[in-house]
Amino acid sequence: MKKLILILAVQITVFISVGYGDDYGGNEELKRIHETRTQALMDKLEVTPASSDKIQRPCKPVFTKESISGVTLHKSGTKDGYISGERLYFRHNGKTDAYIHIYYRNSAQEAQLELFEDLAGCTLPTEGLLLSYVKVPKGPGDLCIAGNVKPTHNKTLEECTPVVYFTRANIFVSVISDVPEISAMEIARKVDTILAGSMEQQGKHSPEPR
Repeated sequence: MKKLILILAVQITVFISVGYGDDYGGNEELKRIHETRTQALMDKLEVTPASSDKIQRPCKPVFTKESISGVTLHKSGTKDGYISGERLYFRHNGKTDAYIHIYYRNSAQEAQLELFEDLAGCTLPTEGLLLSYVKVPKGPGDLCIAGNVKPTHNKTLEECTPVVYFTRANIFVSVISDVPEISAMEIARKVDTILAGSMEQQGKHSPEPR
């Protein structure tokens, strides 16, 4: 299980860590391959493009360290006067047991594309990539993707998956748990409830679930 968690978790960081950025380091072939993998995963999961309508990002953090029980560290970043992202960590004895990354973008389409581009940026071959994720019909957010694992001990995939990714309007969220005591899906649902409440207060609305 730990090996599987590591393989799935690394997918959220590889694309960023190699520093390709929007121009993929000027490597057009790499860009083409990445775009093909991204589209292949969206097609496999039968996901249609989200709305490109602009949505304003929050002016201040939505979360605090106290927002979710067990969180021991909270960080946030800004860009152009608006919040660009937030990170929450569950740390115990110097080890991060789980973490939440929240990215605020300019539209639902940007959030959706970032989710799939991050997943497609892993080192798995395309065939393995397409088998690694499933769409969760009644998951959190407008669109929810979970790591495809084999359920154990009479539990469902939702209860066992160590990684959950979802979008709500212009927000992309990833939740990764490295310990069975912390349910990635349960945490994702709590995060989504807080985001939905914040959007309702601001008079914003998510598009229809896809």
